[in-house]
Order: sequence, then structure tokens, then C-alpha cells
Amino acid sequence: MFFFLLAKTSSIALFLSFLILTRYASASGLIELVPISIDSGTQPEILNRKLLLKDDQPVSYNSFDKIIENEFNVDIQQRGIFGIQSELTIRATNFEQNLVAIDGIAFSDPQTSHHSMNLPLTGHSWESIEVIKGLNSSLYGSHAIGGVVDFRTVNPEADSIKLSSCIGEKQLRIFGIGLDRVNELLSYHVSFERSIAASYRPETEFESYILFSKFIFHDIISEPKIVVAQSDKGFGASSFYSSNYPRQKENIKTGLYMLSFDVFHKDLCLSPVFYFRRHWDKFILDRSNP
Repeated sequence: MFFFLLAKTSSIALFLSFLILTRYASASGLIELVPISIDSGTQPEILNRKLLLKDDQPVSYNSFDKIIENEFNVDIQQRGIFGIQSELTIRATNFEQNLVAIDGIAFSDPQTSHHSMNLPLTGHSWESIEVIKGLNSSLYGSHAIGGVVDFRTVNPEADSIKLSSCIGEKQLRIFGIGLDRVNELLSYHVSFERSIAASYRPETEFESYILFSKFIFHDIISEPKIVVAQSDKGFGASSFYSSNYPRQKENIKTGLYMLSFDVFHKDLCLSPVFYFRRHWDKFILDRSNP
């Protein structure tokens, strides 16, 4: 299915203070307690946290699932290792009540939130991850009841090339490469990641390809940014949707194409974003009798 979404959001945050006076009865009479002031704008830091990717402090995780689960204390319900298929759960909500965003734009699949974490991002294509839990997520709409996970893509600042690899049992092979180039006319980032492994138990093999690219045109008015990203995952889906058919298989493809730029007029700045997201899903309930 094809989806075209143009999002424009404005909001006003109101902070209210309440004064609570509490009394309780005792054998000697009423005792007046000290007033307590509660400010709705004051929230624990854990409700809103951002993780920055730094060259001198690399993040040693092999998937976004592990980053979010370990760094932000968020429950990730995994149906496969290395981020092959997983669901996001924030503050006891289900997978349909949380929103995933890329560069501030909603990325969650409107057809099914089972694949909201199917991100066309490599381990080299992001520079920060922000998790917003609870009330602040209302800025993103009704689909973010539990919270929001916002991935910010990299903006190249210097020429560089990065490599990553992982080798393990069951023919596990993961390889990634990221290239950054910067000049006066054009800056761009291109990265590629491939993951493959055999079954550690029946119907759990997987193979994944991810290609991400971002181009920033400095010599054009408003410095437009273009993002082109593709992902292709095929995996054994052992008893995903029914234990009566353990030999299941699924293949999902996701494409993301974004155009963004800034328009300045006096003291006003507009930042329109146009994007097109395509999700393709092929599911085989019984691969022995497709």
C-alpha cells in the first residue's frame, strides 16, 4: 500500500500549579499539614531523555531494540533477534499506542503498528535518539498515548568513513559501512548494512539489507535536504501469529523518501517537510504449503 502524509503540527504548552492542603484526624484533633505545590510542568528527567551518538563514545549495541531497551528502560517485545521484528511498549501501553518518528516526522505504519520498528536506518545513519514518555507525547497526536521514540538522522560535518562488523554462531554475519563527504556545494551521507544468520531454532533464520542516504545542498536557497532509504528483510516467523502453523515466513520492504527545507521571512521561519513512505509485506502462514 502507498501512503502520502504531509504533517504540520502546532501546539501550546500550559503549565498549571495546584495547591494541596491535607488534613487528617487524630485523637487530639485536626492537624494541618504543610502545603505541597505540584507543578505539571515539572517531570522526572527519565520521562524525556536524549541519547547522542559521539565518535569518542561509540554505542556498543547491535540493534536499535537493545539501545532503546537498555538506555531508556523501555520494554521491547521481540519476535526475532537483531531487530528483525519487534514491538514498542512504553509505560504499559500496547504496540499501537506508541509513535516512532524519524527527524520529527511520524513513521509508524498506519496499516499495522507491528512493523513500526522496521526502520530503514543503519547503525551509522543516526546521531541522536530521544524517548518522550507520558504527557509530552501529546504534541505528536493521539497515536502517541504511551510515548514517542524520535530518531534524528546524521548531518555530515567532516569527511569520514566508518566500518562495523559482527561474526557469531549459526553463520551470523553483520557488516556495515558509512561514508560522509562535506564540501561547499554538497554534503552527503551514504551507509549500507547487511545482516544474515541461519536458524538457532526452526524457522528463525533471517537476512536483511538496509541502504540509507542523505544529501544537503548548500548552494541552493533554503538548503534542501533529501533522504532516500530502503530496507529489505526476510525471516522465518516461527509461530508468530498461530502456534498451529509453526512454519511461517515473512518478507517486508520499506522505503522512505523525504524532502525538507527552511523558508525565512523576517522573523518567521517555516520548515515544511514532504515525505513518502512505502511498506510492502508478504506473509506465508505455512511455508511448506504456500
